[in-house]
Order: sequence, then C-alpha cells, then structure tokens
Amino acid sequence: MLLAAAPDQAEVKYWRAYLSGNKQYGRTSESPLLTSESSLATAESSPTKFILPYRPETLSVLEWAESVMPAWQKPLLYGLIRLNLDDSLKAKALFKSCGDLPAEAHFYLTRAKLFEGMEEELVLRDLTRATTLQPDDWRTWHALGAFFARNRAWAQYLEISRKAAEKIPGHMILDFDQAKSRIVYPPL
Repeated sequence: MLLAAAPDQAEVKYWRAYLSGNKQYGRTSESPLLTSESSLATAESSPTKFILPYRPETLSVLEWAESVMPAWQKPLLYGLIRLNLDDSLKAKALFKSCGDLPAEAHFYLTRAKLFEGMEEELVLRDLTRATTLQPDDWRTWHALGAFFARNRAWAQYLEISRKAAEKIPGHMILDFDQAKSRIVYPPL
C-alpha cells in the first residue's frame, strides 16, 4: 500500500484508518471498527501543524472519521480543504465549530486571519490564545502586534512589540515591529 510509505502525519493517518475499516479496500482485520478506532485515536494525537490538505477526495474521509470519532482536528483539516476550494463561508463555519478546543497556535492564527475585519473580538481572543500557546514563536507576537496596529491601538501595539522583542531578542521582524511602534506611538 502506498500510504505505508507516506509520512506519518494526521491526514495520512485518517486515510489509513478509513481504508483499513472499509471492506471495499481490502480490509484485513476481522473487526474493522476496532482497527479504525485505534487508527483514528492515533491520528487524533498527531500534531496538525504544517498539514495542508487540499484534495477534495479527502473530504469524505474526514466526514467518515468525524462520524466515528468527533474531534476538533477534522473540522480544521476539512476547513482548510474548503478554503482551497474557495468556499470561505463553509470554512469559517468549520473553524468556528472547533470552539476553543484546539491546543495548537497555528489553528488560532488561521482562524484569526479568516475572521479579520469581521469579528474583531474573536480575532483578538484567538491571537492572544496563540501567543499564550506558543510564546516563543515570533509569528504569534507579530500577528498580535499587527492586530493592534490595524486597529490603531497604539499603546497596546507598543507594549506587545516591546514584550515580543524581550521574549525573542534579535529577531529582525520583531525588532522592526518595535521600531515601528515607537515611531507611531513614541514613549513619553
């Protein structure tokens, strides 16, 4: 099977579980549900960072997996495919359905980008959560600072850019953010 040679990541694990539990694809186990559920449990524990599904045929796999064992990872991956298919309304609904269950910063960064300019309260909450989950990632700080700059909250922009530069010293983008914040809101 070609999937045996594929990288051991969430999307591949969902495909393996789907195929192992489906008689049509030559299931070898007597109990497909047990095999599928144990495979799904393995997929649920896999990180979703840098997993960018785009194939429409994966949608049915994710729908099946969600019906067997609901979890936030599947709506995330399903939503990414919907974004790729230019269906942002469905993607937004899927990302929103995850609530605050995900424990991965990239989820909150993506959802914040999706709702930018529409639900600013959700965007701020998501960016703050992303920064809390991954305080050593420059992207979370940069995104939070950009939010404050976009909303002309200069004092918060100055404070976040200062914290970011302290947390990750010498990072060019964060240093640039701090310099920019001091130009637009010079400290007294």
